[in-house]
Amino acid sequence: VRTALWKLGMASGASLRLVAKNSPCWAEFRQIGAPMLGVHDSHVGRYGTLDGLIYWRLQAAVPAEEKTMRVRYSIRSVFSVQLMSRCALLLALLTGLAACTGVPDGVEPVSGFEQEKYLGKWHEIARLDHSFERNLVDVTAEYSPGEDGAIRVVNSGTDSSSGERKVAEGRAKFVGDESVAHLKVSFFGPFYGSYVVFELDPEYRYAYVAGYNTDYLWLLAREPGVSDEVRADFVSRARDLGFAVEELEWLH
Repeated sequence: VRTALWKLGMASGASLRLVAKNSPCWAEFRQIGAPMLGVHDSHVGRYGTLDGLIYWRLQAAVPAEEKTMRVRYSIRSVFSVQLMSRCALLLALLTGLAACTGVPDGVEPVSGFEQEKYLGKWHEIARLDHSFERNLVDVTAEYSPGEDGAIRVVNSGTDSSSGERKVAEGRAKFVGDESVAHLKVSFFGPFYGSYVVFELDPEYRYAYVAGYNTDYLWLLAREPGVSDEVRADFVSRARDLGFAVEELEWLH
């Protein structure tokens, strides 16, 4: 999952920074942080990269009536706001980050989870679509032991338009006890999103996976296909938990 989180520039001359916009945390920033700063999407442009982070700045092409606002944020500090507002925004961002590793209401992570049995290759059977997976087919996820007790994650899929195979590497960690299938996955530095297994075949042949809210849902399987019974159960369980099952995209 591509994670997005705005980081607050506290020092003078700090830059407005963003790590990819396609993530659950982006919505939190737009609702809480952006109005406070008076910034919206059309004011944000790519600036460059450094140490794996993507830096952004306010674009020069801002409507005339809004140039005063832009200049005010550009001189002395990109964030020329009161210290109290800065602190409030930082608190809001940290709260949003914590929310991105939570669990949807009513969803219970599987207990008695065995990491070693879960490792290996999984095929994506169905998903609620998002921009970071849009147009991807033949999607797989491979999990293997990583450094410092983390799990190495390699997601890949074929772009249905170009035929290009796209790969994203990340790491996963348990949020709490390793016997509970509530993990957090990161593809960008320290920013994580939830990975919650809420149904798991006893033989680890298929798994129902959610993100931090009901906008994120996947059906994974060891083989590129599942039985009609599994498909029906997946849809029924997901519907009962409030997922928009009518929007599911089926890859197999």
